[in-house]
Amino acid sequence: MSLNRRPKILFLSANAGTGHTIAAKALKKSLRMIDPSVSCEIVNSYKFLNLILEKVMEEGYLHLIRLLPKLYGYFYERKNKKKTIKGLKDWLNRACASNLKKMIDERNPDLIVCTHAFPCGVLSVIKQKYGLDQKILGVVTDFVISPFWLYEETDMYLIATEDLKNNVIERGIDSSRVVTTGIPIDPNFSIEVDKKELRKKLGFDSSLPLILVMGGGLGMSPVTGILRTLKKINTPFQAVIVFGKNIKLKKKVDETLLHLPKFKNRIRTLDYVDNIHEYMKASDLLITKPGGMTTAEAIAVGLPMILTSPIPGQETRNTRYLMDKGVGVRVYREKDLSIEVERLLSNPLEREEMVLKTRELAAPKAAGEAARQIYGFLPK
Repeated sequence: MSLNRRPKILFLSANAGTGHTIAAKALKKSLRMIDPSVSCEIVNSYKFLNLILEKVMEEGYLHLIRLLPKLYGYFYERKNKKKTIKGLKDWLNRACASNLKKMIDERNPDLIVCTHAFPCGVLSVIKQKYGLDQKILGVVTDFVISPFWLYEETDMYLIATEDLKNNVIERGIDSSRVVTTGIPIDPNFSIEVDKKELRKKLGFDSSLPLILVMGGGLGMSPVTGILRTLKKINTPFQAVIVFGKNIKLKKKVDETLLHLPKFKNRIRTLDYVDNIHEYMKASDLLITKPGGMTTAEAIAVGLPMILTSPIPGQETRNTRYLMDKGVGVRVYREKDLSIEVERLLSNPLEREEMVLKTRELAAPKAAGEAARQIYGFLPK
């Protein structure tokens, strides 16, 4: 690399939920803290497929998990059986290699970092077929991993936990190529704050328990059902529901709240916020889907979780892991949700025990650690 040239890192993400891109943004921010001269570009790798495959990968994924979640779960479990999925993996990666190779040649980065499994696989084909000057790093944004992530051509994997590191090694990846950094979340999650002062700043009552409800990056949490649940709770509380980019669902809930004036005063609804770290730190309980990024953020700030409606596959496996670690509870039916919320609100000692368990998993500075690993791979 020329002394006069800024180091360039290409982040390859994918529009399957928002967590993969959020992780890339956290790493970009942390890398700029290490070296402000580093140039980081985040690219949705789906955009470099042919038009038909792009539609299948983006829209097909959403439709499948919305309409046929059990079928999606079946395919996910099949892809976790390495031999049965090899043909599909190879075909898909080869079909996409040419376009992605052209884009990489045009940008000419010094290093490529994948925050989604799909580009990791395509890069493995590019490396085999054409050769590739750049090192490839994979950043896994869940507490579990599927074979779609695992390739000999990937130079390093940055992953969530020691448990997952051992699992990856058992699947045949050399231990020298696996580093435990934690899931990279925004550095703001590592900043300590006074909870009462933060609640005051955000306009909440510091004397009432605060429940945070998050709709998930794909807007697929059963938020209207959660709203019905909150109406049944007798213990005093306040709640904030964050809808992200799902404006249509927010409007529906706001219209419902208009007919519930007494209940409406206890609920605040928000669309996209750029300070979700503050809302998490101000809260006592989180109701959410078990996406890797959201749950890593909650763990980082010591926020107990009630996990709802996981997508079969990676989120189901995340759920099992988080339950085993004692940092979240799973509810299967809407009527059970009010029972769990009431129980946890009425038992601060149980919530505190969950908080203590989050500290064993918490990695609030994961983005900084991962950024240091990435920076070390830049050509000198």
